[in-house]
Amino acid sequence: MLESAAPQSAEKAAEHLLATFGSLPRLFAADAHALIKAASDRTIERLLLSTKAVIDHATRVDRTAAFNLEHGGAAVVRHLWQRMAFLDVECVRVLFFTRAGTLLADQEVARGDSGHATLDPRIIIRRALELGAHRLVLAHNHPSGDPTPSQSDRTATTRLTHAAGLFAIEIKDHLIVASTGWSSMRALGWLSR
Repeated sequence: MLESAAPQSAEKAAEHLLATFGSLPRLFAADAHALIKAASDRTIERLLLSTKAVIDHATRVDRTAAFNLEHGGAAVVRHLWQRMAFLDVECVRVLFFTRAGTLLADQEVARGDSGHATLDPRIIIRRALELGAHRLVLAHNHPSGDPTPSQSDRTATTRLTHAAGLFAIEIKDHLIVASTGWSSMRALGWLSR
């Protein structure tokens, strides 16, 4: 890919980028600032940013489609996995849906360090109320590569579920994504209907 942009320096640039990010998925999960910093020249920088934009566009959730985790959730999981699985820090995203399942917003609501991000129910519920959302899908990543929910993940989800219930907001699922896969708290039986 880089050869088309910079034929003389493509191999060296590719080696540098892979050494910097560790893998192609981690490279395209990086933010634009990190890509610009790592690019060896403007041509490669533009190619990386445009390729990242194409990947982001191709894996985004269709905002006009109704959400159904059992029958259409694969697109949602793909979308979240592509955006979060290879991040070096833990972050929390929330997908906000109407009662009918139309996506209203997909927002990062917290960013932490390599082992923890704080899930604050007040921030999430406030945003859901601002948007008029009735259903939420919560997601966060585990930079360790293990998608198994921790006890603190379960506790935070329970707190959020109780807070959301006070406003008739349903937590559809809490997904944990990692470089090795993903898990669903609903599928594991840790999130009741």
